[in-house]
Amino acid sequence: MDIFQKNARSGMLLNQRLIIYAALIIIAALVGVIIWLSASGTEKTLVYEDNVTIGEMPGVDREALLAQLQEKMDESAIAFSINARPTIVNTTASIFYENPSGNGKDVILSIVDGETGETIYESNLIREGSYIDYITLTREYAPGEYEATAYLTAYNRETREQIGKAAAGLTLEVIDSTEGR
Repeated sequence: MDIFQKNARSGMLLNQRLIIYAALIIIAALVGVIIWLSASGTEKTLVYEDNVTIGEMPGVDREALLAQLQEKMDESAIAFSINARPTIVNTTASIFYENPSGNGKDVILSIVDGETGETIYESNLIREGSYIDYITLTREYAPGEYEATAYLTAYNRETREQIGKAAAGLTLEVIDSTEGR
C-alpha cells in the first residue's frame, strides 16, 4: 500500500467518524427537544370560563356593595406601630408598641420566638389610643440577636369578637446587662 492509499483510507475513516459524531449530536439534540416539549406540555393552560355572563349581576347595587366591602376591609385592617429592633436587658424589652387613636379596635400583642415558636410575651387587651414602652419577656436570652414575630389579634371594641390578625418581624437585640448601654 502506497502513501496515497494510506492517506485516502485515513481520510475516509476520519470522515466516517465525523459523520458518526454529527449524527450522535443531532440525535441528542432531538431527544432534548422531545423531553423539553413533553415537559412544557404538562403546564396548565389558562382558559376563560365559557359559562359566564359579562357585566354586572342584575339587582346588585354596586355602590352599596363597594361600601359594604370597604367597611369590612376597614374593620379587619389593623393600624399599629412597633419597634422592629427592640433592645433587651435581662428580660426587659423596649417594644414601643402603639395601638393608635382611630384604629377602632382593641388589640392583644403576642411575641413569639422565631427559633422555638415559644410565646415569650402576651399582653392583655390594649385599648385604642394607648401604647406600651417596655415589656417583660418570659425568658432570658444570652447576648446577641434573635428573630421573633409580633402577632396582633384585633377585637371589636363592643362585641369583643375577634376581627383580624397581623404580624410583624422583629430582631431582638439582647445586650449584656453589665455593659450599661
